Amino acid sequence: MERISNMIRDGIKPDLTGFTTVSLIRDGNTNIIKITVCRGIKRPYHLSEKGLKPSGTYVRHGVTSAPASDEMIRQMIKDSDGTTFDKLRSINQDLTFQYTESYFKSSNAPFEESNKRTLNLINDDGYYTNAALLLSDQCEHSIKCAVYRGIGKTNFQARNEFTGSILKQMDDAYQYINLQNNQNSSIINLKREDHPDYPAYAIREALQNTIVHRDYDYSGSILINIFDDRIEFISIGGLVKGLNRELWDRNTKDYRKL
Repeated sequence: MERISNMIRDGIKPDLTGFTTVSLIRDGNTNIIKITVCRGIKRPYHLSEKGLKPSGTYVRHGVTSAPASDEMIRQMIKDSDGTTFDKLRSINQDLTFQYTESYFKSSNAPFEESNKRTLNLINDDGYYTNAALLLSDQCEHSIKCAVYRGIGKTNFQARNEFTGSILKQMDDAYQYINLQNNQNSSIINLKREDHPDYPAYAIREALQNTIVHRDYDYSGSILINIFDDRIEFISIGGLVKGLNRELWDRNTKDYRKL
């Protein structure tokens, strides 16, 4: 009985011991060990050595147990953790943070495990969250930049895709856009002053807003299209729940009156 209890405690994550009981039943001269498993509140549970993936997560089908699909695992995580994307357990728990660590280090900010917990990159059960996935080198999302000659998409010139930590994507995309930001000159009094097509702060704010406010529940990429007369920042997702286009336009109009 002790060995079985240890197997449950050490072999299954999150901790399932609070939802299991191991008892002894005597049937004449026969001893029977009875194991009762209640429905846990932090599904999906998985084998510790296999990780939170189909090879370590099983669901019951009749009298057999079958590996859970990625979609089933995601749905169980949502049912247990809620629907806030950044706080959900990440399916990928094999994360590295080389770029994020160097990013924090350059700002003289610590990035230890305690800091990760404070930033909700690690939850109370010790799992990496989706917020950690976004900052990790294994981030599944990307930013795609395309450059067009003229004001339409008929004359394509160049494109690039940036991957890795969203901090790295932000830095790489910002540098790429600046390479396309033409420098112009104007004569003021007796001096020539150089200035770009777009001020740096405008590019920075547009890029950061696009990254911060996109819906990461979708797997599509952020799109940045650079034309002769404009730059388009296309962020994935729609208006927040309860807000439609008509209400948005009305609120924006009332705000401008103020």
